[in-house]
Amino acid sequence: MGQMTDLMEGLSRTWRSREFSS
Repeated sequence: MGQMTDLMEGLSRTWRSREFSS
């Protein structure tokens, strides 16, 4: 369960990083 949360957070960070970069 903990791993799934970590994965979701990593994806959320990548998405935010892409939006900021755009």
